[in-house]
Amino acid sequence: MVTQRRPTVRVEDLGRQLRMWRTYRLNDTHAHKMFRLWLGYEFRDLMDAYGRFPVQHFNEIRRRLGFRTLSLLLENVRTCQSFYIVGTDEENISAFFSSVWHNYEEADGNLLKGSSSLKKLSDSDASKDNIIKRNPTGGNADAFSLERDKWVKRRQVSDYFKWMRSQTDAEHVSVVACVMNRIRCPHDKKGNLLKELMLTETEAEEVWDILVACQLPNYFASREEFFRPDYVQHPEKRVHWMRKYFNKYASNQITNACKQWRKRRVDIEAEVARRRDEAQQQNRPRSPHEWEDADGLRWYHLPDGKRQQIPAEAEPRPSETSIFNYIRKQWQETKQTESTP
Repeated sequence: MVTQRRPTVRVEDLGRQLRMWRTYRLNDTHAHKMFRLWLGYEFRDLMDAYGRFPVQHFNEIRRRLGFRTLSLLLENVRTCQSFYIVGTDEENISAFFSSVWHNYEEADGNLLKGSSSLKKLSDSDASKDNIIKRNPTGGNADAFSLERDKWVKRRQVSDYFKWMRSQTDAEHVSVVACVMNRIRCPHDKKGNLLKELMLTETEAEEVWDILVACQLPNYFASREEFFRPDYVQHPEKRVHWMRKYFNKYASNQITNACKQWRKRRVDIEAEVARRRDEAQQQNRPRSPHEWEDADGLRWYHLPDGKRQQIPAEAEPRPSETSIFNYIRKQWQETKQTESTP
């Protein structure tokens, strides 16, 4: 008797899987359904002994996931590119499975044919050529490996530039100085200095941190030159190559880092202003229903949430429902104001 292997899925793999489906334009509803099917815990009774979904259970899977037609289910299985599909061609599918419950490399010829007997195939029929791999990178497991390799490369690039920033030799210092100069003194496409966008040294350091954490790793992780064996063995060659790159290119990376820094700066300033305003509203020397700002002006909130200034000679606000009548120069309750013809 064949027993299913116990599946193990890492949390970071789950996140990568969801991000990969987003790039394949799966909407949230279908992505959730494919996620349930990919994990497979609630469909274990529909799997065979090898952790695969045979063709005779397709309709039951469709019913449980809430797809209106079987073709829509199979279309989503193909689109998400996270399942191995077993069959002779695209139209004659006998089974499909995910790497969570069945490892493609461990098939050992025990593949399913679309028949009710679910018999074990012969070595000729059970060839892995019958497996239609929907994922162009080589299947779900290989997709995870590719994503993991990209993440490792990005981490290596980020760590390298952080290490470079701490070096004191002339070669590394010159590269860092080149980047910092382009950050502090931006130019337009014609080479004219943009004085209104110039940054201080402290601000340039903040942009450098964003550049090293986000922009440069995404770019250099896809450049094979960065990981060339001779560059690893002779770091001075890599430094020379990067100096030429930063002197002529890297405009997009630096510009995007500056935009991200300015957006973060605006968000921080808005948050600081909001907290300052909340703290200022606690200054209520005259009445618990109004407050005074730093200039001594009196304010209160209207029923619609807008602010309204209170004249200096007005009496303290009596309640939260009171509004000031500038004609009568006195406080009136909201209900009295609404009932007045």
